[in-house]
Amino acid sequence: MDYYVYLFRIEGSELPFYIGKGRGDRKTAHFWPSRLKKNSHKNNVIRKAMADGVAILTEILFDGLTEEQAHAKEIELIAFYGRRVNGGC
Repeated sequence: MDYYVYLFRIEGSELPFYIGKGRGDRKTAHFWPSRLKKNSHKNNVIRKAMADGVAILTEILFDGLTEEQAHAKEIELIAFYGRRVNGGC
């Protein structure tokens, strides 16, 4: 199956708050109530946006990749944008 690399960002913001890789419904699974129970920065941003009525935009950046290609692109994009703990987004 084909893999993809995606990002989440808050509507009105150009910077993503999450970069991920997946296949199938992976990008939508983050919004399932059972997945939002875990305490993480990503989930906190999603829950706050949902409570405030702010849209979270999902963008597929690369599609049709092997798992290895998707993993490499994910690493590349996280390095580009930076991790929040290191001053990134």
